[in-house]
Amino acid sequence: RMKILWVLRVKGECRVGELAEEIGIAAQNISQHLRLMHDRGAVSKRKSGREVYYTVANENFIKGAGLIRKGVNEEINKKSPGLNQ
Repeated sequence: RMKILWVLRVKGECRVGELAEEIGIAAQNISQHLRLMHDRGAVSKRKSGREVYYTVANENFIKGAGLIRKGVNEEINKKSPGLNQ
């Protein structure tokens, strides 16, 4: 789900197929994650005909995800100095 947020942050509005291709997992799996993320308010969706486009619902989610990523990387580097993720 973090990867989904990061891709949406970089690319902006995306369809399920675009996200699946970018992340490298099946569109069905992406759809399930997006449904849960939408239900919890993390992403917004917009329908255009048969297509559904997703975006990050609030920029603060990206800021929070960035802090979590930074903390995880700091802890990894404490255990394995020089390993840069």
